[in-house]
Amino acid sequence: MALFRLRIPSGFHYGLLALAWATLFFETLLYTVIIPITPEVLHLTPFYQGVVYIGHPLTSLILTPFSGWLIDHIGWRTMLWFPYPVLLTGSIVFAIKNSLPCYFVARALHGISSAVVWPLMLTAIAKTHPKAIVASALGVAYSSDVGTVIGPVVGGVLFALGGTRCVFLTIIVISSLLLICAFVLHPFLPADETQKPPQQEHDSGTTTEAPSSALNVVTPASLDAPASSGASTADTSGHAVPS
Repeated sequence: MALFRLRIPSGFHYGLLALAWATLFFETLLYTVIIPITPEVLHLTPFYQGVVYIGHPLTSLILTPFSGWLIDHIGWRTMLWFPYPVLLTGSIVFAIKNSLPCYFVARALHGISSAVVWPLMLTAIAKTHPKAIVASALGVAYSSDVGTVIGPVVGGVLFALGGTRCVFLTIIVISSLLLICAFVLHPFLPADETQKPPQQEHDSGTTTEAPSSALNVVTPASLDAPASSGASTADTSGHAVPS
């Protein structure tokens, strides 16, 4: 029975994990939330519906390698300010007009945000948790992928309640709340190790001492040394010489 006991590892950065989970959940929800909406609103052919949908994954595919390189060089805490305004902007563009160009631009902006936020959050979790619990922390973050499944249901329910206005106003509110949460939690998030200089073996201005075992070398001559300063020593001629 001990094998089935659930133990919560210590050392989690709960603020970071909560922000990462909420952000990634919303990102994955945005992948599919417009699936039940576009056929009813835009009345597009299957080809142009595919054009609308591809805006998100295409921009993510193109920009994710570059954003990962940028996060490695300037740090995840610095990049944390970038995806949330872009996410909010994309949500606002959705509400401007029910047209293919607006929907495509909104999806592309969300793809830009996604291209940054995924490597950013995974890097932050990996760098701020001990190796013993990194996999557990990343598992918590990846559980947010359930948003992909929930997205069509949420979009369909909100559309039935109030049309596209209800859907996109809800998206704008959630995007704004995530931006506020990131701003409030930022000072309390763990430090970024990316910008810290590597530790040197010997700091300037300090000296290292040799181990005592290396200094106290026992030689045959030291065995014949006097036990105290008042004892006499013998010179090479055999006469006693006072110390």
